[in-house]
Amino acid sequence: MLVLSAWVSCIGWMIWVKAHQSMYPPLEDPASYIMKAEKSWENASQGFPRNPLNVEMSMRPPGTVLISFPFGYNGDYKAFHFRTVFIPFLIWCWPIGVSATISDKWLAVWISMLFGSQPFLLQFEPSPDSMNIWGMMDQALGATAGFAMAAVARSRQTRSILLLTLGIMFACLSVLIKPAGVVALIFTAAFFFVGEVLVIRNRMREAKSLNWAYQAMGLLLFVILGGGVILLCLKSEYTITDNINFFRGALRYLLILEREADKWEMTGRLYTYLGIQGVILLAWTAMLPMRNWIRGKGLAEGLDILMSMLILIFGYWMLATRIGLSQTRYFSPFAFMSYSLVIGSVIRGYRNGAISHKALKILKIPSFAVGTAIALSTLACLATNSPSHALQRILGISVGIREVENDGIRIAHWLNKSYGERPAQTAVFPMLDSDTLNDGSYGAIKGIGWKFWESANHLKKGPRIVQPLSWSGDPAFDLRDLVCNSDLILLVNDTTLRVRKTPEISGYMNDYSEIRRFLNKQADQGRVETTHREGWIRVIRIPDKDRFLELFDSTFAHQAWSPAFIQKNRIVRGRVHLFDTVSHTAPFPFGGTSDVQAITHLDDVNGLPADADTLASGRFLKLSGWLAADASKGLTADTILITLEDGEGRIQVGRTTRTGRPDLLNNAGQSSLFLTGFNAELDLRRIHGTYTLDFTFVKEGKWYRIPGGSRKLMVKNR
Repeated sequence: MLVLSAWVSCIGWMIWVKAHQSMYPPLEDPASYIMKAEKSWENASQGFPRNPLNVEMSMRPPGTVLISFPFGYNGDYKAFHFRTVFIPFLIWCWPIGVSATISDKWLAVWISMLFGSQPFLLQFEPSPDSMNIWGMMDQALGATAGFAMAAVARSRQTRSILLLTLGIMFACLSVLIKPAGVVALIFTAAFFFVGEVLVIRNRMREAKSLNWAYQAMGLLLFVILGGGVILLCLKSEYTITDNINFFRGALRYLLILEREADKWEMTGRLYTYLGIQGVILLAWTAMLPMRNWIRGKGLAEGLDILMSMLILIFGYWMLATRIGLSQTRYFSPFAFMSYSLVIGSVIRGYRNGAISHKALKILKIPSFAVGTAIALSTLACLATNSPSHALQRILGISVGIREVENDGIRIAHWLNKSYGERPAQTAVFPMLDSDTLNDGSYGAIKGIGWKFWESANHLKKGPRIVQPLSWSGDPAFDLRDLVCNSDLILLVNDTTLRVRKTPEISGYMNDYSEIRRFLNKQADQGRVETTHREGWIRVIRIPDKDRFLELFDSTFAHQAWSPAFIQKNRIVRGRVHLFDTVSHTAPFPFGGTSDVQAITHLDDVNGLPADADTLASGRFLKLSGWLAADASKGLTADTILITLEDGEGRIQVGRTTRTGRPDLLNNAGQSSLFLTGFNAELDLRRIHGTYTLDFTFVKEGKWYRIPGGSRKLMVKNR
């Protein structure tokens, strides 16, 4: 144990050093886990007034806090990166050590050292060879799922209620780390119950007495713990419609991306989950199942191997048909559960003589030699910041780091310095992509909206990212976000670069590339304002949006846009119509207001505080504010509209874009109020005169107009 502890401590120290030397900031997903931790600990400090599953970023369950910031929140993202790698490593080493508690202690140490440093766990910064990055929770999900399966398998061998309880608890924890953790709970339960049914059948055939206590306890634990966790999730905001739609949209988009991938290449990348260790393990496993069955030990003895094969097949099917082989990180729970079962089977086979003496002579010495070389090579890669790419590919790891700031990080610091202290968040639209900025700048930019490396006070002010692509619907570039909902645009400063095209999303990529080249041309000609440059990246601002749209229409009058782009941006006869101004001669079907306590607030109009009863506007009207369908209950509206009614009862309708309002969370404490913010840009070029501006919303199919929310609006276009 002393040698094993020294090994684990050495690995942990090397990961810690690299995490603190790295200049890479958190990406979007890691940033959301950091925010979840901050809000969770804030909730805990107040005595848990809210269900932990309902705390902001409800799509991120609270189990992630045990990995990200288990001892309290301090905003240190480098320590966060360290923990997301080392804690899963520690969790995974434990069941291997438990499985390896055999008479040969040195063999136990060797197995733990070899299989504990599983390649997928050692993925640091993004690189062409990496399957994941630190800050993600896929490693934690895989490790907890593997621990759960290993503990239940060991419990079935020893009939230990303690190990069984521990295994079920970790299976439940998997559900609270990522939604895919449900798979771990289901397979763990299936393995337990199928195995015990086979045990009962064999004992009945042999006319042996039955002791139902173990099976009954297992059933009770799965029902109480597993069923309880599932029920809590179903009754919380973790499974609300918005989150489910987000996950469905994300999976749909990933499948669209998948259609471009080389299936064999992507399948080969699953090697990251195996490494050379997996090849060794497969060689030993090949000596087990057939020999056991020939000896007449039956299906019950070979269940571990059969279940591991079933888990791998199901996981690959899910990856290939429901997720996409390009997203191999989602394979983690399947790989680790299968790994834990096979390792346990090999150890038992070695111990009870199921592996023949001849096979041992062939496999033992080469396995020990290769395994020791793998362990030492892994240490060598961790000991340097720029290890050999060839060696990393062979080992399946990605542990190189950058110690210098790249363009993206410098831009991020500039944005935080320039806009971090402003009370209103600055909307930043990144016209960047990971293919053209493969030095990590893209990832740095995608993390700036959270500014975790600057301050713990991240959600109240500072820059925020406007997503270039929605996770739902057909991939399409939204000009409204680019032109109207963004204050700054980050642009790759090269008009010749073209992004990678794919069969299914080539339309989106073509649109994206053409618009980026157009923006660069306008910046070169001084028609848009360049506010900052950093290497390959320039920061631009569109001062005259009306003029910009006219140039856009004239430039692309005959452009063959993708159908999704035409639909999203309402392009008719070569002209862009970004805003809804549909006339209605009949009144809206307004419902009553007795069943809701709606409240709204208009923050600003055309960039100025909206503190006047009569507002004025020219050709474009830009509004921002928030609206809650029922603030006391934390209810948000399904749809928020801006209506302009003239003296004859004709109504112009403008759609809004939802925005986050963290200030309402801080004041009201309702996590659902985060989505009550809105922005709107109305095209008023076709109207003139005095209008009544109202806020209208739709909730559960009913239309509501908020009483007392009307403003006079003077539109001057002539």
